Amino acid sequence: MNACAPPRPVQEEAETEVLRHWREELGPQTRLVTSQLVGVEIARTFRRAGMDRQRVPFLVGNALTGVDQITVDDETLVRAADYEVQKLGTLDATHLATAAPSATNRTVSSPTTGN
Repeated sequence: MNACAPPRPVQEEAETEVLRHWREELGPQTRLVTSQLVGVEIARTFRRAGMDRQRVPFLVGNALTGVDQITVDDETLVRAADYEVQKLGTLDATHLATAAPSATNRTVSSPTTGN
């Protein structure tokens, strides 16, 4: 899961309904998993939007309720640095590297592609 698609949309946008439908199709037994990096990304998004800094931790916690977070460790950072795709940015590479070991053990789904 990427920070642009938190499980509980904070602001209605064009993609909000698609995300809700995708989450409903997964069913309540399906656990969402993301890199712990997403909490930082969501917090920074709130701060850039001018949210009260004292409310940000509460809002991030709400956005990530029910989402398992995978720790970004040294091995993850090495994998992220090793991707050969030149246009892959640091944050996206870190998200991919975080998901890499769990992708073999879990079904990974996207609200835009369905797989």
